[in-house]
Amino acid sequence: MKTPLKLFFLPVFFALTISCVHDYHGGNGQDIEFTETNYVYEGHLYQIHLKAEIKALDIEIKELEDILANGQGDNNTQQELAKAYEQRDFLNKELQGIIDLEQVGLKLPKPKPPCPNPQNCDFSDLKYVLTDSKVQQIYLQFYNAQDQLVGGGNIDDLMSLAGSKGQLHYSHLGMAPNTGVVAKIKVFVKTSDKNERSYVVN
Repeated sequence: MKTPLKLFFLPVFFALTISCVHDYHGGNGQDIEFTETNYVYEGHLYQIHLKAEIKALDIEIKELEDILANGQGDNNTQQELAKAYEQRDFLNKELQGIIDLEQVGLKLPKPKPPCPNPQNCDFSDLKYVLTDSKVQQIYLQFYNAQDQLVGGGNIDDLMSLAGSKGQLHYSHLGMAPNTGVVAKIKVFVKTSDKNERSYVVN
């Protein structure tokens, strides 16, 4: 049974640096130019979120297993452990289901390491958001270090990206000039199979 996914994860802070630019031009009449700094892929953000959640569950599972091994647990401890196993399995399946941009066959310029963690990424030049083709609506909010909203918004005009074999959508993304350090990103996604997910990258 599919259930809506609404999760939040541990803080990850973003420091911005300027990187060298390489261009990608979309085909089929699409006037698109991707660089190392002007797009964000929701799949990358979701990966960060899932990996952080899985890491936290690994710690919780180890602690519960130790309690049971020492004979200090009870039925509630066993139920918590079973629930943690189930949740970790679900998150791992979600992680495996994220489309890898390289596998699509597009030669998009990669952000410089350690992006797309995304740390040390320059968000001031953002123009586009990429999603997988199941996404029908995405709501992004970018906040600076002073917790001021500096970009994003509700996006439901997603279009198929040329050359992605129908696996990716894109849309334009509005950002304020001189964005500075992006300290928080709020994400809400609604998919064609009636699933929803929301999370915060801090």
